[in-house]
Amino acid sequence: MTTIIGLAGLLALLAQAPLPAAPPAQAAQTVEAAVLSKRLATNDRLVLLDSDGHRIEGRFIGLSTAGLTLVDPDGRPNTVALLRISRIVREDSKRNGLLIGLAAGLGAGIFGGAMFNAICENETGGCPEFIFFLGGLGAAAGAGIGTAADGMRKEVIYATGAPAPDDAAALGLFKPEVALNIGGGHFSGFGMGMTAPVSLGGSWSFRQRAGIGVRFDVSRTLAESRHVVECVRDLSGRCAGSGEEGVNKIFIGTAQVTYHFSKLGRVQPYIGGGLGLHNTIVQRAFAVALPGRPVTIDSAPASTTQASMVVSGGTRIAVTKSLAIDPAVTFIDANDLSGVRASIGIAYGW
Repeated sequence: MTTIIGLAGLLALLAQAPLPAAPPAQAAQTVEAAVLSKRLATNDRLVLLDSDGHRIEGRFIGLSTAGLTLVDPDGRPNTVALLRISRIVREDSKRNGLLIGLAAGLGAGIFGGAMFNAICENETGGCPEFIFFLGGLGAAAGAGIGTAADGMRKEVIYATGAPAPDDAAALGLFKPEVALNIGGGHFSGFGMGMTAPVSLGGSWSFRQRAGIGVRFDVSRTLAESRHVVECVRDLSGRCAGSGEEGVNKIFIGTAQVTYHFSKLGRVQPYIGGGLGLHNTIVQRAFAVALPGRPVTIDSAPASTTQASMVVSGGTRIAVTKSLAIDPAVTFIDANDLSGVRASIGIAYGW
C-alpha cells in the first residue's frame, strides 16, 4: 500500500513539472514566422538567398514553422526552411511601369510628331508619318524604361547577419552609378560634315551586376570648331568665294535602357539604346549679293533642337570594387543631325 501511495505521489509531481522547452531551432523558426507573417502578402514576388548562397524565386503562397512556400516560375511549389534563409527581397511588379512608360512615351512621341508635322505643313505640305514614327518609337522606349525602372524597386524585408559581398548580385539588386567622361566625335548635318570639338559628359545610372539597367547621359562641347569652305555658292549655284563654317555648340541628352553582359575577369561589355535630345548651334557661311555691290561672304549661327534615336556600346574595366574605366561609343540619328561620339571616362558605383 505504501508503495502504491509513493508511486501516485511521484506521478503527481511529474504532472506538475514544466514541459521541456522547445528546441532552439524550432523556437527561432516560430519567431521568424511571426515576424514574416506581418510583412508578406499572398502572391508577393520574392527572391530568396539560402545559407549556401543559392537564389530561389517565385510567388509567395504560404508560411508556417516548417518554412516559407513559393510557387516557382514553372508553377511548382517549393518550401524552404526558415533557418536556411539568409535574405528575402520583395520585387515590384513590372506591369505598372510598363503601362505607365508606354502611355507616357506614346504621348510624348505623338506630341513631338505633331510639332514636326506642323513645321512641315508650313514648308512642304505636311509629314504625318512623323506622328506614327515618333509615337511608336516613344511608346517602345517608354515601355522599356518604365519596365526597367519598376524592376529596380526591390525591398529587402528580411536578413540575417551581415550581407555577403555577392548578395546584391545574387538577388538581382540594382546599384546606382555616376560617371564623368571626355570625348569627341564627327557629325553630319546642315548640309556639311562637322568634327565636334572636345566635349565633357556625365551619366547617372541604375544597373545590375549583370543584366538590364537604365542610364541617363548628358554631354556638351567645350569649345568651337571651324574649318574653311573653299566654295560658298550663291543663289545661282556659282562659287562666290571661301568662308568659315563649323560647330558652335552641341548638347546631347539621352535616356537609355542598358544591358551589361557577364564579366570576363575585370572587363564587362554593355550595350544600350533609347531616345535622345540634341541642341546644336553651327556657323554657316553664305553669299551676300546686294544690287550694285560685289558678292561677299558672311556667316551666321543656325540653331536646332530635335529628338533622336540613340544606340550605344562600351566596356567597363574594373579598377577597384567601386571604380571602373568606361570607354564608350554613342551613335545618334536625328532628322537634322547624325553622327558618333566616342568617350572615355571613370565611373563610381556604390
